[in-house]
Amino acid sequence: MTQQVSPLVYAVTPTAQILAKRGVTFAGEQATAGQACMGVADTLIEAGVTGRVNLGPTAIWETGALITGTENRLMADANGRVITWTTGNAVVAKRIKGRTSAGAGEMMEVFVIQSEA
Repeated sequence: MTQQVSPLVYAVTPTAQILAKRGVTFAGEQATAGQACMGVADTLIEAGVTGRVNLGPTAIWETGALITGTENRLMADANGRVITWTTGNAVVAKRIKGRTSAGAGEMMEVFVIQSEA
């Protein structure tokens, strides 16, 4: 089931395009590997155009790899997609019980975590 509970939103005007369902940093740009995120781009946000970021509590985030039930913490990959967390990286979301991903490009509901590095 893919849904989201997202009453909290924030507007950003990025200097470069942010793809839909990708992590957005506190600087208002698309996240890269291991970066902290404020939330997830609701739709494609073009450079210089104001767009909406879902801050949670849950949001739909594109996955960048296989996500199983062994680790609940998630991080951003090099393209702002959510992947299984590894030590030394910011936790940007937590996996909702029962939610998994067979690989990159799937949409997964997660609990959004705003954290600094």
